[in-house]
Amino acid sequence: MTVYEGTHVWIWQPWNIYGGDVNQLITACKQRGIDGVIIKFANGSLANDQVSQRFMDYFKKYAGPLKAAGITVGGWIYQYLTDPLCEVDACTQAIGAGADWIVFDAETEIKGKGAQVTQFLQAYRAKHPHTVTGLSSFAIADYHTDEVPFAEYAKYVDVLMPQIYWDEMKWPVEVAFLSSVTSYKKYNKPIAPTGQSYLTAKPSDMAKFVQLCKSNGFRHVSWWDWDEASPEQLNAIEQNRIQIVNSTPQPVPEDWRIREINAARTTGIFTSDHKPGEPVTIEVLAAALNNLYKLIKGGNKT
Repeated sequence: MTVYEGTHVWIWQPWNIYGGDVNQLITACKQRGIDGVIIKFANGSLANDQVSQRFMDYFKKYAGPLKAAGITVGGWIYQYLTDPLCEVDACTQAIGAGADWIVFDAETEIKGKGAQVTQFLQAYRAKHPHTVTGLSSFAIADYHTDEVPFAEYAKYVDVLMPQIYWDEMKWPVEVAFLSSVTSYKKYNKPIAPTGQSYLTAKPSDMAKFVQLCKSNGFRHVSWWDWDEASPEQLNAIEQNRIQIVNSTPQPVPEDWRIREINAARTTGIFTSDHKPGEPVTIEVLAAALNNLYKLIKGGNKT
């Protein structure tokens, strides 16, 4: 199961949702069966930027209570890459505050910054080699390769998240979905589509979007965004969820190292509490050899 599996909703400005009351947000997530939220934590660098810092302050305020309530917390940064290492620092702060995964929102502002993209991604992965990371960008990658180096991002991120805002695009939902997915498949990464829950997106089209996700084998759907969603659109999110599928745990094969250590303890040869992979001192080795000698000889020689 991946951290982004299920139904997730993007949050742009948390202070505009329920008056900034995180407890009301938690209640709404629970009532609507929403598995996770993806909250903005930075607008580029945090350095000397009060607007960007406000996003981080709210992210730090929200992450803990949401996680404690069992809600997955993604964090997203809108990228400018005027200072790549400062944006890495912003991601580090979000991870430290409890982000389960990180999403890079890369759009027009990074055009012509290929070197900065590489610098950012290499520095980020050096610090956070195991944190699940996604790229959120334009719906049709083929139309924007001069702005966003999709292939470079695909080397470092775990999942691609096209913004399929069919209503804003003025495309039928089926055409927008299939065109978007086709343009991203060439990068050989998992795809987790983002649908539209703002402006005049119809609940019936939102339902079609989820069915398209399911029929294409996707176990994730996210919606942009909670801030702007109408009550009808929020109801459509609730009624058309992709639910987390818990697979039956498979038995874990016994580690041969543990088996051999336990056997040696049973016979009395090995009495240390060492675990597999831990170094053994000369004293521990001497004690084990002495125990073996005593077992072989059946005596008490020390």
